[in-house]
Parts: sequence; structure tokens; C-alpha cells
Amino acid sequence: MPPAGPSKAAVSEAVSSALESEEGSGLIRGAAPPDSVRLPRRPQPVSQPEAGPRWGLLLGWLLFFGLIAGLVGGGWYYRDQVVAQVPETARLYELLGIPVQVTSPDFVLDWRRAIQTEDTGPTVTLSGQVINATEAPLPVPQLAVILLNAEGRQIDSWAVEVGGGPLAPGEARDFMTKGPWPQAASDVSVRLLQ
Repeated sequence: MPPAGPSKAAVSEAVSSALESEEGSGLIRGAAPPDSVRLPRRPQPVSQPEAGPRWGLLLGWLLFFGLIAGLVGGGWYYRDQVVAQVPETARLYELLGIPVQVTSPDFVLDWRRAIQTEDTGPTVTLSGQVINATEAPLPVPQLAVILLNAEGRQIDSWAVEVGGGPLAPGEARDFMTKGPWPQAASDVSVRLLQ
């Protein structure tokens, strides 16, 4: 026979008194006690990038500004070749105050200047020829005379009508124009107006 233990009533009374004494401790009647208590995890420190120069960013900016400087420098140095290939850029250069010699694959422009002093003040006389460099007859273009100051900025201009009928292949047509030579003028340019 198994050994006699406390009676059921005694065990039940002991459990009831234990529960009553622990009511305020957060235990819930009928709930099993937790196996283990989990504490919140400590946040892991976020790794910061190494403090120091950002060589990739610096190199990227240097390449960008080098490219811009190359484009501006090339546009300045090769401006006459750019205008010869893309005549529409002549207007952009003119707006920026950069002198360019506008040429056309259809015409050759040969001219010279002479500055003279007259009673009304200094004048500039421009004379030369417009030559048709193609294999077909072409209408004679107008010419533009542009006076420039020492910085290369336009200070005055006028148009020159060469006149006459179409130019035959290889034919040359003479022109001459005269205008005032302001004190600020230091150079003159003759361009074809298309």
C-alpha cells in the first residue's frame, strides 16, 4: 500500500491560501507560469561609414567640371570650324559676343580693309570679291560688316548688297562698302548673310 500523504482537502486549502497571498503579484489564476522571461533585445549599433575623404564623389565632380571646361574651351578654340559645320551656331556666338568668321561651302569671300581719316572723322573702306565655289549658278548673298572693340564685342554693323544676277560656277563679283570707324573699334569682320 502506498504511503499516505496529505488529504485532498488539505492540499486544496494550501493552494487556495497560496493563491490568495499572491493575487497582487500579477499571477493569473489558472494560467501556467512562463518557462522563461524574455527581455527586449538591445539594438545593435549601426556601422557608420568611415570618416574621411570621399574620393569617388570628389573624382566624379572633377570629371564633370573637366568635361564642361573642355567643351567650353573647345567651343572657343574651334569656333570657326563649329560655325562652318553648323552655321546656326553663329547667332549663339554673336549673342555671347564672341567673334567668328562665317564661311559657306558655296562661296569664297576675299576682302581687305583700309582705314582713312576724312573731314567727318575716321572711316573704314572694305573691298573684295564674293566667289561662287560650286558647280551650279547661285544667287549672290548679302554681306554683313561687323565692327568689333578690343574685347571682340560688336559695336556696330551694317549690311552690304553685292547686287547683280546669279553667280555662275567659279565667277567672282566685286564689292565695296564704306562706313564710320568709331574710336572704340579695333577690328572688323565681314560675313555672308544666308
